[in-house]
Parts: sequence; structure tokens; C-alpha cells
Amino acid sequence: MSQALFNARKHLAQTSTLLKQGQLLSAVRGAYAGIKQVANSKPMRSEMEEFTRMIEDACYAISNNQEIKKLFPLRIDYKPGSEAAIAETLAELADTLESHATSQLPADALRIMAEKEEGLGKGQQELDQGEHDAARSTFSTLVNKFADDAALSENVGERFMQSGLYEDASQYFEASLAAQQSSPRVFNRLGIALRKIKRYEASEENFKKAIAIDASDPNLYFNLGRLYFDWKRWPECLTQAEKAMELNAGFTEAKQLADYVRKLPQ
Repeated sequence: MSQALFNARKHLAQTSTLLKQGQLLSAVRGAYAGIKQVANSKPMRSEMEEFTRMIEDACYAISNNQEIKKLFPLRIDYKPGSEAAIAETLAELADTLESHATSQLPADALRIMAEKEEGLGKGQQELDQGEHDAARSTFSTLVNKFADDAALSENVGERFMQSGLYEDASQYFEASLAAQQSSPRVFNRLGIALRKIKRYEASEENFKKAIAIDASDPNLYFNLGRLYFDWKRWPECLTQAEKAMELNAGFTEAKQLADYVRKLPQ
């Protein structure tokens, strides 16, 4: 199974749990992402049988959620081959849920949300124009004002990451963790940023923290293996690549990494 399909399965499997926890928007967005990945991939027949059941279950759970029914009475019926159409329906549902959630916010919360969006937009424009110092100033002012917003710091870190500014990215990922302390996703992104700037020991520490929280994600083992590759620690690299393949036998990049290391002179 490809990594994209592995991620799709993970998204779909979480749908019912998120709905029971009241995280309606996260459940719908996750189901959308999973179905979209299935639609854009080419699962084998045996894989598609599993995905058909998972998509049916996710659509049934969403359609029968009482809170969603009040806002979106359209029933979501899935038939094999209709993945793209179902994904569009779920995107529409996600927009409806987001709009409803926003409309329930008090005026102060809406003002703060608008201020954050304006700051993120301004900083992104500066990044896109290569005005890195201006972007640093814009984002620093914004995050300092909302220092307890872990998601905001993570968002800014990701924007620096996508611009190749890994030192800046690492600082904002660290700020995000200071506000929430236990996100395997942010530990992983921080680990990648630190690897890019050759801070290998710190990178290793963050990947291991991510794995300690979520030991079922093959991406984390692969990323740790990729770090050991850059670090030229070949036995550890091979071990982590093999762990990634144990969790996802079709993890192509992990297999390529393992095969490369096995061919190195011993």
C-alpha cells in the first residue's frame, strides 16, 4: 500500500471517533482528505475492497450525526466509483460547518480571528516577495501578541518551512510546542527543520518524542531514518527504514532508503 493510501486509511478510520468526540469539522475534513487520496490513487482490487467498506462507514457515520443533520440534511450515499463526487460533497459540508462555527463566535473572537488572518496574509505576501526580514517582523509581532495560540505558531512555522527558511521554522515550531507540549505532528516538523540545518542531535530528540506519542506512524520512523542517513549512521538508518516498512509494507521511499543502505560497503 502506498503512503498516500496508508494516510487515507488513517483518516477514514478516525472519522467515527472524532464525531463521537464532537470534533465534527475535523471528522469531515479527515474523511474528505482520505476519500480524495483514494480518488487520486490507484488502489489494487484487494485494497479497494477495504477502502469501500471504510468509506461507506465514514459516510454513514457523518450522515447520521444529529448535529450535522441539523445543518446539512443532504444524505451522503457512497457507491464505488463516486469518490470524487463524495469528496466534493464533504468539502461543501466542511464549509457549512466552518461557517456555522464562525457565526456562533462572539464579536471579540471574530475580531481576533480577523487580526490573525490579516497578519498571516501580510507575512505570507512578504515571504512570497522575498522580503524575509519584513516577514520575520510581521510574524514575530503576531505570534508574540497571541503567544498561547499553539496552532498559530505552528502555522507560521510551516510558512517559513515551505519557504526554505528552516532556522525560522524551527523557532516557531518550538514556540508551538511550548504552548501545547504534546503534538507528534509538530515534533515531526521540528525534527525535519532541524535536520535541514544539520542540528542532528536536536532533530533526533524531536523525532523520538513524536514516536513516543504515536508509535504507529511509519512516517516518523522514515523521517528518523532519513536523519540517520544524513548523519551517516547507517545501521540506525536501516533499522528505522525497516520499522517504517513493518508498519506499511508498500512504503516505497522507506524501501529505497533501506535498499541503498544495504548496498553500502560494510
